[in-house]
Amino acid sequence: MRNINNALRKNRRTLEAFYLNNSKRIRWQQLALEGFDFSVHTHFQPSKRGGQWLYCYEFGYIYCKPDIILIKKRKLPSAQ
Repeated sequence: MRNINNALRKNRRTLEAFYLNNSKRIRWQQLALEGFDFSVHTHFQPSKRGGQWLYCYEFGYIYCKPDIILIKKRKLPSAQ
């Protein structure tokens, strides 16, 4: 369980770093070079075009071409 959580946190940090550098469209090899683990994610959401967004907490990614990944940040609901 601890190893999975560590992998999720590392994936989140990696996605966040690319997102904050305005690199929202990247090659999957760039994520792999950073040690991204494509086998773990927190949840998924169907896209409007038939694909699936895979999420690591609030950062999601989807394959838009065979080697290109699109990254987005989901707005989390505010606690009231």
